[in-house]
Amino acid sequence: MHSTVIDRGHRTPERGRSLSEVIQEIVAALQEIFRAELRLARIELSGEARKMASGVFLFLGSALFFVFVVEFLLFSLTCVLAFVLPLWAAGLVMAGGSAVVAGILALVAIRRFRRLNPVPPRTAETMKENWQWISRSKN
Repeated sequence: MHSTVIDRGHRTPERGRSLSEVIQEIVAALQEIFRAELRLARIELSGEARKMASGVFLFLGSALFFVFVVEFLLFSLTCVLAFVLPLWAAGLVMAGGSAVVAGILALVAIRRFRRLNPVPPRTAETMKENWQWISRSKN
């Protein structure tokens, strides 16, 4: 008759790997999965960050250019309108037109920002799959 003493944390011929070894391997595998997910998220977010930076720089550039253009146009058009209207009324008309143009530029910038995807789709999907796998493994 062959008897084997089962000691926690040690290998036995009947069992193969010990429970502590299996748990260590699972923990190591989960750590590697989450590290890989973080690397994937970093890669995806860097692409979105470049798109966002592009939109921000375009918006700032258009705003700066708009300031100079408006300054000269308002002055010129106010002078032209001053021949027909009182000077104060010409200035008011020019301010209203400037407000319309600024609104259009702001809408274009807002549309660009809405196109951005702050949640990396592949990372979100693989994280969801990992959580489902972990949930199934617990049962």
